[in-house]
Amino acid sequence: PLDYLEDCIRLNIDMVLIHREIFFDFDEFLKVKFEFENSGIKVALVLNPETKIEDSLPYIAQVSDVMIMSVIPGAERQSFIEEVLDKVRQLKLVKPGIVIQIDGGVNLETGKRSLKAGVNTLSVGSFISSSKTPKKHFTQLMKL
Repeated sequence: PLDYLEDCIRLNIDMVLIHREIFFDFDEFLKVKFEFENSGIKVALVLNPETKIEDSLPYIAQVSDVMIMSVIPGAERQSFIEEVLDKVRQLKLVKPGIVIQIDGGVNLETGKRSLKAGVNTLSVGSFISSSKTPKKHFTQLMKL
C-alpha cells in the first residue's frame, strides 16, 4: 500500500481500504496505517470471506471501519456468500461502534439481509452497472 501513498495524497483521497490478508506481520500493518494517517488519510480494513474475525482482532482494534467481502475478490457477478453475515454480527459484538461495509453480490435481497445483520454501507457494483434500469435499482437500494 505504501507504493500508492504519494498518489493518494496527490489525489486528495480521504480513505483507503486495505486487505487484511496482505499483512503477515502486525507491525507492518501498524507502519502502513501510521504512514497513511500521518498524511491525513483514514485506513479501513478489508476482510475476505475466509478470514476469521478472531484471527484479525488486533487489526480490527486499530480501525473504525471494516469492509467485509461477501464474494471472493476478483470478478463481478459472483454469488453472495451468506455466511459472511455471521461475521458481520460477530464484528458488531466485538466492536459495537464499528462501521461495516459489505461488498460483493449485493442486490435488493442480500442488501436487506446485510443491513439487518448490522452492515452500515452497501457497496454495489454490477447490480446497478449491469442493469437495464440502473436508476431504478439505485433508487430501490437507497430506500432500504
